[in-house]
Amino acid sequence: DENFIGSITMPGMDYVGAAAGKADVILNVGHDIAEKAPFLMRPDSGQTVIHVNTFPAHADHIYFPQHQVVGDIAHTLRRMTDLCQAKFSSDARPDWDHGFARDMGAKMRESINRGADDGTSFPIKPQYLAKAAREALPEDGIITLDNGVHKLWFTRNFPMRQPHCHLVDSALGSMGPALPAAIAASLAFPDRAVLAVTGDGGFMMNAQELETAHRLGLNIVVLILNDNGLGFIRMKQGMEGNKPLAVDFGNPDFVKLAEAHGAKGYRLDGKADFKGILKTAFAEGGLHVIDAPADYREGMPLLKEMKMAVAPKG
Repeated sequence: DENFIGSITMPGMDYVGAAAGKADVILNVGHDIAEKAPFLMRPDSGQTVIHVNTFPAHADHIYFPQHQVVGDIAHTLRRMTDLCQAKFSSDARPDWDHGFARDMGAKMRESINRGADDGTSFPIKPQYLAKAAREALPEDGIITLDNGVHKLWFTRNFPMRQPHCHLVDSALGSMGPALPAAIAASLAFPDRAVLAVTGDGGFMMNAQELETAHRLGLNIVVLILNDNGLGFIRMKQGMEGNKPLAVDFGNPDFVKLAEAHGAKGYRLDGKADFKGILKTAFAEGGLHVIDAPADYREGMPLLKEMKMAVAPKG
């Protein structure tokens, strides 16, 4: 849709955040208040925020909607549509200007395309892994995300085609949920492709759950973006002007670790066909683990761009 801007990577940032900051009215549909608010409210913004959900919002310092419609969401949206159509006929519709939002959507798409990579560089850039994974994953495939630098790219660059296909924890930001969430998704939908995307730090929090997935005979592909450290913490330390401290570590041989748990292991070496490996793994079924050496050097420039998108002009 021409009015679609993009997915929210971090609240109050990026081109989506810029569009939300310019909006007169925000209709916030289905937002789980346990998660981070999709936009940052300010008492003096003059914006009207309408909360639509099956449960009420508990106002806090960043989310305090002025109006709430609590009940069945689908019914609420149908009634709102009827009211808008009745109030604003084709000849009396107000002059709603969506130009700024559409411009932000164009900038978001341009940014994603500009950051695209052809997969020839090594270590591998996360934006290429996100693009190739989207091309290999079926339309109804399910992706589960861990927390880390890779989350910036896989929430921003991985478009969803169907509902309930992108599982990510944005509330506590805990490390380690990708593999357990993938296990749950595969149990619930055994006939659908499931891809768990995790950093090496998050994966090693509960790598032993590979045994659970193998014992249950589940169909899961685990993609490990491997930078031998806590990449997001390293990046945050750099943003604050500090040198990396206690963020580097060694990893086991992930291929052998996978095989020890009954899974099939792969290591990308710059020549391996990542997209082909994914498609083969989904087609074969069973448990697969892919070790992908990751190049996170463009993470800091991306964060700076996201901040500049919402920076005051002038």
